[in-house]
This record gives sequence, C-alpha cells and structure tokens, in this order.
Amino acid sequence: MTRASVDEIGTLLDALSLQSSIFYAGALCGRHDFRRDGNCGHLHVVQSGRLVIERRDRQAISITRPSLVFFPYHAEHSLGAVEIDGPSVICGTVEFAAGASWMLAEILPEMILLPIGASSGIEALLALMVTELASDGPGRQAMLDRLGEALIVAAVRDYAVSTPIDLGVFRGVSDPLVAMALKALHAEPDGEWTVERMAQVCGMSRARFADRFRRVAKMTPLAYLTRLRIGRAQDLLMEGHPPKRVALDVGYSSVSAFSRVFSRIVGCPPGEWVRQIRLRDMLKSPG
Repeated sequence: MTRASVDEIGTLLDALSLQSSIFYAGALCGRHDFRRDGNCGHLHVVQSGRLVIERRDRQAISITRPSLVFFPYHAEHSLGAVEIDGPSVICGTVEFAAGASWMLAEILPEMILLPIGASSGIEALLALMVTELASDGPGRQAMLDRLGEALIVAAVRDYAVSTPIDLGVFRGVSDPLVAMALKALHAEPDGEWTVERMAQVCGMSRARFADRFRRVAKMTPLAYLTRLRIGRAQDLLMEGHPPKRVALDVGYSSVSAFSRVFSRIVGCPPGEWVRQIRLRDMLKSPG
C-alpha cells in the first residue's frame, strides 16, 4: 500500500470542502444519541472525565483520558456519561462537499480516536478553542468552527502518520491540475459537465486532460463524476428526498436515467436501496 503524504491528505480535505460547526461545550449528562444525518459527521473532544462510546454492531469503547473522537462520515453512535458529574466535552458537526461520504468511507475508518496528550498540535489547538469558548467577543462562533476544522486536519494527519492511508482514486488531489477539476466537480456535481468543460477548468486540451486524469486517478473523468453523483444521491435519499427530486438535484434529466445509473453502480434501484437500508437499521435497533 502506498502511504498518503501529509500534503496529499491536506489537499484532499480542502478539495472536499471541509466545514465544521461547534454546537456544544460543557458537561455531558446521561446518554446522547447521534443518528444518521445525511452527509454529516461528528467531532467530539473529551476534555476530562469518563464516557462510553457505543456504535452499531461494535463493542463499546470506554474513554478514560482526554481524547479526540472523529467520525468522518455519518455513523450512528452515542456518548454516555459514566459518572454523575458528567465528562466535559466539546461537540461539533462535520460536513464535506456533496457526495463525499463514499470517498471518506474508502480511505478513512468509521471512527478515529486519538489521545490528546499524544499530539502537541492537537493540544495547542484545543487550548485556543478553550480560550475562545471562555470569551464572548465578536466572531466567536466563526473562530470555534475554524478551530474545529483545524483539529480535524490535525487528527487525520496524526492518524496518517501511524496508519497507512491509500488514497486510491483520490490520489488525483496530489496533481494540481487534476485537483482543480476535482474541486470544481465537488462544488457543482449537478452541473452540465463534459470532459471538455472539465479540461477548460484546468486550462488543458480535452485529450491531454482526459489522459492525465485517467493516469492519475485510475478512472475516467466521467466515471468519477458518475460515482460522485451517486454518492450525493445516496446522501439525499437517506435524508428522505424522493428519487424524482434527487435525480434532478444530482444532474439527471429524468428519474429513469438516474435509476438506471444508480442500479448499475449500487446494484438495485434507488427505492429498493432505501428500503434495504431502512430494514437493516430497523433490525439492528435495540429492542
């Protein structure tokens, strides 16, 4: 496996338009569930105290020291306090560009857990966040959100140092010209894209761009666009949007065309896929 460089990982997160929103800081009382939420992941910082993380079909994890917990993509989980005086936590949501969930699922684990004391970078960023939480100055929320994003980049960087990450098809982010096309596609997955238009974004001829993209990403530009659109469609379907609307939102002129492509990539039509996911989740639900 070819280990992804720190620069490649940073470029990938930038291309996927990483955004965080810190929504809670304080004591965790009892149990809090984080349900499947479209294209949304989560960041949790355990500052002190003890808690338990539970996930579907996974053994519960006990956190007994200051730690950073990052769920890159939507994954149902819960945080539960162990003691009456609940642990001190900071929680935020994490969002990436449309259709990014399938990409993150291919290169990152469902959960990244890092002890805060093992990383001077994370400790320094957390100290800034704690200072900002104690203030009420203008721009406080924006500062917290940007610090949340910096924490995520630091966490993925530290994880990549100890664990090989193979970017696979997304190694295109290491090529500055291909990365320009990737960023444009992620910003507008429903656009009227052709190989010619992608090439124009990069200032290249159609033939040179198509060849370069295929050599770097190991996939044709249109195949990449199709997978991106289907990934975005899966997010929208899980949010409860009907297939007809989803088809238009991801760039297909008809629901029949969308359904054919979805079936080819996923293995079944959109409606059937949603029913399978709902049934699976229902069977896995406790009680």
